[in-house]
Amino acid sequence: MLTPALKSIYQKYKADTDFVAEWLAVTAKTNAKAGASKASQTATVGVSSGSPGNGTAAPKSTHLIKIKDFEALATFVSKVNDLKIPKDFVFALDPRKGFADRLTSSGLEVNSLSEGRHSFFVEVLEKVRHILKPLIGTTKPDSEETTKADIKPDGVAKNIFSVLEVYHTSTEFQNAPDVVPAPATEVKYVAEQEDTFMDVIFAFTALLDDYHRLRVEIKSLWTDYVSGNLDLAAVSIATNVAFEMARNMEEEIESLLGKEGGGSFVANRYFAALCTVFGIEMNAKKQPRDPYNLDAYDLADMCMMNSLTLLASYVQSTGRSEMHLQSYNGSFGWYDETVGDSAQTRRQKWKQDMTAMLEFMPDVSFLASKIDCSTIVDEITRGMAYLANDRTKDPPFWLAWATQIYLDILQFLGQDCDRGYREMQQECLNLKYSLLDIDASSKERSKVLHAACIWDNDPFAATPGALLGVTQLYHALRQENMLAEDLDWEDLETLRKLQGNPSFFVGDLPINREAYFKNYCLSIGTSVTNWAPNRRKSKLKINSANRRNLKYTGYVSLSTNHRLEHPGARQPWSPSAVEAVLNEGVRKQYTDSRDHFQAEFKDVVEKERLELAKLFPPGIIRKLALAIQNEIPGITFKLFHHAQ
Repeated sequence: MLTPALKSIYQKYKADTDFVAEWLAVTAKTNAKAGASKASQTATVGVSSGSPGNGTAAPKSTHLIKIKDFEALATFVSKVNDLKIPKDFVFALDPRKGFADRLTSSGLEVNSLSEGRHSFFVEVLEKVRHILKPLIGTTKPDSEETTKADIKPDGVAKNIFSVLEVYHTSTEFQNAPDVVPAPATEVKYVAEQEDTFMDVIFAFTALLDDYHRLRVEIKSLWTDYVSGNLDLAAVSIATNVAFEMARNMEEEIESLLGKEGGGSFVANRYFAALCTVFGIEMNAKKQPRDPYNLDAYDLADMCMMNSLTLLASYVQSTGRSEMHLQSYNGSFGWYDETVGDSAQTRRQKWKQDMTAMLEFMPDVSFLASKIDCSTIVDEITRGMAYLANDRTKDPPFWLAWATQIYLDILQFLGQDCDRGYREMQQECLNLKYSLLDIDASSKERSKVLHAACIWDNDPFAATPGALLGVTQLYHALRQENMLAEDLDWEDLETLRKLQGNPSFFVGDLPINREAYFKNYCLSIGTSVTNWAPNRRKSKLKINSANRRNLKYTGYVSLSTNHRLEHPGARQPWSPSAVEAVLNEGVRKQYTDSRDHFQAEFKDVVEKERLELAKLFPPGIIRKLALAIQNEIPGITFKLFHHAQ
């Protein structure tokens, strides 16, 4: 199978194309080096970084396999006896042909030069499939199953996206044992990359599909928030990380999109082409202030054109150096919370989008202008700051998608959009009233205020080992049945569950009186050698490695918290980076206070790692939200109150 680090659809497509080239070249070279060298004329295009002696693997030279050489390599490979072809190879041949067919049947036009170059590439892949057909079998290409476009309100979008379903493979395919791939070599083979308009459209369609799936998942997370299954912190942080991932995905194909003017320009052309397919005159505006013919609202929503149009219009009308001075005066109306996302007509939907954005953008612009003074910066504010600092760039497509997600959330929550703020406000009021609920002249009030403020300027102090001793004593009393069955110390049991036994005990839990004493001694740092017969009268020996302590918790939450800090410009998190954080978070759950991993949980951690490796960006975002949700009890546990 392909490496699980490839998460975005376009990454997988590029990897598939390289896989075809590498498998053909390596298989040919392995079976007959002389024949392979004649069949493929390759050119060295670069050498990976790294130098001998620095701990890195030896660098591989990279060889470019030209598209025109695929057929010759396939012809040679087809003559090899008892050759088995990996499933990945078959899947890699299908999407490009299927995409071309769907694009043509949908009515999207491309220039003749691009179409010719792309057709050549598709024809080569078809010839490779035909040559290797006896070895591949009768697998039917996905493209052959589609006869014509589904011309319905969202039919074209579904028709074009459907060819990318091959990259969202089934569980059976992911778990199926594959044929052994071609042997590894010291040379890395890559396929020649095209940059035609068709390639740009393919990359942009893949990006849109990734964005669409993320958008659906984010709405699902906020649905769980409304129902009370997820905390506001979990879903809001996961949403912000999704914005980072969206930015990373666009930057992956930025050089390709730049061939056609950038993501925003490609989105406009894409939208215009879809309007043509549906027979909608895009510029036939029914009212002077309309951005386009609102009959195309649903198509615009799919392409993020609504938020992109509003974002670009705001930037152009205000001037980037003055964005933070603007305020909305209601000249276009105000956003109606009572309507939310229940607007019926396209014009009502557009007005909800427009007014919400016009109210929102001045606030974000102000935050962006003060970004150097901020300790916390969300991704939309960061994107607006980048936009304000570079006058030459159009609004990035990912930022339009992020603001569209904001609109989705705002309208989905409706009149309940300030629920989180109201909850926080109520908690603050409860604290204030609890301090005022005593007569001003009473001594009790002074005691309460003193207890509440005593640690404002003083470090918190606790007797070292007190919590460990209490936990060990509680365990011993419970083990000896010296506590009533209905007598539970819930706070202590919760803390022990959050921290794990290794934070309080050495090795297995003690079950008799001698073991209680010995485990306690070991837990405070006593060496096990003190129990040796010849050491009993010697000086007490200390082994600091035995000393138990509380471990740090909330690793995933802490990692995402650092992403909200403002250290300056930085690269956005990729889906693979988020996956790595989640994997480390799982590992941290099974470590002690010294970050020593508990080997008995190796299989549990490995199983979770394999599950994460199968996930696509939407699944990773949900896992992130769930990880933060699971860490909330540990983060909010009143440790200081418990210690008292």
